[in-house]
Amino acid sequence: MLPPTAALVSCFGLLCLSWLTMQAVHELGHILGAVLTGGTVNHVSLHPLAISRTDVNPNPVPEVVVWAGPLVGCCLPTLIAFGSHGFLSNTITRRTRNTTRQVRSFLLFFTGFCLVANGAYLAIGTFYSVGDTRGMLRTGVPAWVLCALGTAAMSAGVCIWHQLGSVCGWFHSQDRSGSEAAVISSVVLLVVALELWLCG
Repeated sequence: MLPPTAALVSCFGLLCLSWLTMQAVHELGHILGAVLTGGTVNHVSLHPLAISRTDVNPNPVPEVVVWAGPLVGCCLPTLIAFGSHGFLSNTITRRTRNTTRQVRSFLLFFTGFCLVANGAYLAIGTFYSVGDTRGMLRTGVPAWVLCALGTAAMSAGVCIWHQLGSVCGWFHSQDRSGSEAAVISSVVLLVVALELWLCG
C-alpha cells in the first residue's frame, strides 16, 4: 500500500501525464483529418501549459479536420481501453493478474479523462467559441449540438471514473512499492521535456 504522500504524488503524475497524452491524441485526430482530406499540416503546438493546436494550410475540407480532433480524441482511447479487455483477459496468469488489472485501470482512467476533457471543450464552446469550437460554429453547426455532444462525452467519462472509484484512493489501495510514484513522476518530467523541446 502506498503511503498518503506517495499516493498524492502518483495521482498528480497520472493527471499530468493524462493531460499531455490527451492533447497529443486530440492533435493526432486533426493531423489524420488533414492528411485524409489532402490538407498540409504546417505546425503542431504541444505545450504543457497551453491548449494544443494544429495549423493546417491549405485546408480543403476544414469541417472534417476540425471535427477529427475531438472525435479521435474520444474514440481512439475508448477503442483501445475496451478493445484490449479481451486481450488482457487472455494473458492473465497468477503472476500477472495484478499487473493486468492495473494496466486496464490506467487505460480506463485515461479514457474517462479524454472523454471529460474533449466533452468539456465542446460544451464550453457553446458559450465561448474558441479553438475548434469557433471553426465548428462557423461551418454552421448549431451551438446546441456542441452542448449535447459535449455533455454526453463528459457523462460517459464520469461514468467510467465512477466505476474506478476515487483516484487517490485507488492509488493508495494498490499493492505496490512507493518507488512507483517516483517512476510516474519521472515519466511525466520526460514527456514535459520532450514537448518543450519539440515546441522550441
